[in-house]
Amino acid sequence: MVIGIDASRANVRERTGTEWYSYHLIRALTALDRHHRYVLYFDQTPIDEFRHLGPHVEYRVLRWPWRFLWNQLRLSLEMLWRPPDVLFVPAHTIPLIHPRRTVTTLHDVGFERFPELYGREPIGGRGLVGQLLNTMARLVTRGRYGNNELDYHRWSARFAVAHAARLITVSEFTKSEIVDCYGADPERIAVIHHGFDPEVFRRPDQTAIAAVRKRFALTSPYVLFVGRLEQKKNLNTLIDVFNRARIKLPSLKLVLVGTPGRGWGVAAERINTYGLDQAVFRLGWQPRNVYVPLLAGAAALIFLSRYEGFGLPVLESFAVGTPVVVAAGSSLPEVAGRAALIVHPDDIDGAARTVVKLVNNRTLRQALVTSGRHRLQAFSWKQTAQATLDVLVKPFQFHDQPA
Repeated sequence: MVIGIDASRANVRERTGTEWYSYHLIRALTALDRHHRYVLYFDQTPIDEFRHLGPHVEYRVLRWPWRFLWNQLRLSLEMLWRPPDVLFVPAHTIPLIHPRRTVTTLHDVGFERFPELYGREPIGGRGLVGQLLNTMARLVTRGRYGNNELDYHRWSARFAVAHAARLITVSEFTKSEIVDCYGADPERIAVIHHGFDPEVFRRPDQTAIAAVRKRFALTSPYVLFVGRLEQKKNLNTLIDVFNRARIKLPSLKLVLVGTPGRGWGVAAERINTYGLDQAVFRLGWQPRNVYVPLLAGAAALIFLSRYEGFGLPVLESFAVGTPVVVAAGSSLPEVAGRAALIVHPDDIDGAARTVVKLVNNRTLRQALVTSGRHRLQAFSWKQTAQATLDVLVKPFQFHDQPA
């Protein structure tokens, strides 16, 4: 069997959640399974980590002169000319032309629940390119969708639900959301959790932790958030909670690891309004050799997203021995189990008290670290790859659904 995989999302240097999922899963699948042949599709030259995965792996770089529509047009052409037996798309945008045996992963449908958090600016700008893309989007979708971010998410998710032979999602929460939003057949949806990389995410020695603290002048206790700095991650509430916690812990610092996204300006203004300029450290995206000791040196990871498909930083924190505070709702309690403290994102005072208690209570922190270590036993990329392979190679029962 030939298994084709859209590897374009994994083939970048600065990865966030979906990109890391694609990256680790492709490497784990090709290492686990040498019985089938794999074809990896790229929109540009593969990075070094994808160059030597084995003789059973073929690399196809599908050149495309424009920044846009590589997936929908260029990959579609490849599917028309040389389709694999099964196509797997680790993100939810499957090409317009695709094999009947196509599987895709839907990570979340937050754009359906919180459409106001997604951009409506034209993709490609308001010039000729943007107008052309908008015309094409209207034609393809029979006038229902334009070429903005929100419409693209909505169209691609609906298209995937209607046309993919099987769907994978990363939590029971997201499965229930897909069924509720789209009326999808739950029998077509496999829940397969993320894994974590134990070679990268393990407790570094104190010298490495001290080095990054010194590099960023983190001389006081700090709590950490990692992810794109955007409104979807509930940053305003995080800053409110941090500001309230500093009443009891005036030396506490907040470290933000990630690149700015939609709504960051509002959060930045909140930091200024509270006078937290010297207490909030915005470090941008950081490579693993910096991020891991930063995470390990934190008093806690604070992850208060109101809507999360999985929440990979929770596992990463467990792996390096950092306690975790997560928001109730969505998938985070499902991932964390009893190994994290769970707060309601609307209860600012309660969440702040939880943070203060955790920073001050060494016994509580150690208990959570121990629980996190045990919780990790339920997650690995090898397990994720095996479960995904089972979906890809098992006999397909096709369900004809409306587009």
